[in-house]
Amino acid sequence: MRPILPLLAALVVLTGAVFPAAGCTLADHAWQPIVFQAWDLDRPVVLQGILSWLVRSVPGQPREVWFRTNHPGEWWAADALKASIGGWVAQAAWHPIGPESGLLERVRTLAAGDGAPVALVAGVDQVRVWAGVFRDANAADGCYQFLVAQEARVRAILTGPVSPWAEEKTLRCWASAVFYGPPVPAGLLALTVTLDGETPAVTIDDPAKVALLISGKRLKQFVPKPGGTAPALSEIPPVPGGEAAR
Repeated sequence: MRPILPLLAALVVLTGAVFPAAGCTLADHAWQPIVFQAWDLDRPVVLQGILSWLVRSVPGQPREVWFRTNHPGEWWAADALKASIGGWVAQAAWHPIGPESGLLERVRTLAAGDGAPVALVAGVDQVRVWAGVFRDANAADGCYQFLVAQEARVRAILTGPVSPWAEEKTLRCWASAVFYGPPVPAGLLALTVTLDGETPAVTIDDPAKVALLISGKRLKQFVPKPGGTAPALSEIPPVPGGEAAR
């Protein structure tokens, strides 16, 4: 597991500049796994997408956050990260809930108090990190994708004098690099990083190189069906085994 964490961190931080996305949407890839490995973890590695989802989804402005963690002695999210998200995430008082306590138990405790403030009770579990190398069967084994991804289930319940609200969602974040030929900078076709599975940040994209490879019949050109659209750069290959891989 340890060799994967620096790789995930390195790819995730490569989001300084964003360029228009077009390159790999020109090609019709048929990704097949070469190497694939998955790990079940007791905590998420990447936190920003989880915090961003809470900001987008939770109604109101919680003044307290009770967060269930398997490591109550650790601060769940660094103050600098919460400050970068902004809004109520940075302003709320955060409290850990130990693994021996359930979310509903904490909700009942808060609801029983007099004048209970608007509080959010949340937790992350079922964390899974995987890494893989995929080959493009449409490119005569000349095109490869390197993928590192995280999946985690987030559960959140809002308490206090507000309308009841609760939600559960599985969030994914990933970093994907597509190369033609050896995995060196000269062969890089696209680098996609998303922290929340919805908003990709494309740091490198080379449509001219992809078009040249298509014209030389090294890549297969994508031809949309009537009424269809080109594949999005935010799409990743299917995980081998899907849910059965858990």
